[in-house]
Amino acid sequence: MKIICIYFVLLVFTVNAVEPKFRAEEIDSKVGVGYGLQLADMNGDLKNDIILCDRDKIVWYENPSWKKHQIVGHLTRRDHVCIAARDINGDGMAEIAVGGQWNIGESNNAEKSGAVFYLKPSVDRKANWLPIQLPHEPST
Repeated sequence: MKIICIYFVLLVFTVNAVEPKFRAEEIDSKVGVGYGLQLADMNGDLKNDIILCDRDKIVWYENPSWKKHQIVGHLTRRDHVCIAARDINGDGMAEIAVGGQWNIGESNNAEKSGAVFYLKPSVDRKANWLPIQLPHEPST
């Protein structure tokens, strides 16, 4: 009997479920490549903002207005290629790491291979952040 009641309850919720409706919204028409995206709270307002790792800059779009803020530009000679954003220190705002100048064929020469940066936030998170290049480690 319990199983029948559970099935009935699930059926009622399934029948009454409303299908979500989505609409396209263009946030930025001038994205170069857009290698990586992250969703994280950048300013402590408890809303996920969009963080974009583009070819030559890292930017974030403030939710819900989607106003663009540049974090940093031109970290490496070649493209920025990956990004990670998480609240590491527990202040409710994301910290960021970025990889750039990826070169799968070269891992020993620090000048030719890729680089990873920690981006230290400015007091005003809408201003440029300080890039700190992490030590280069050869890989195989």
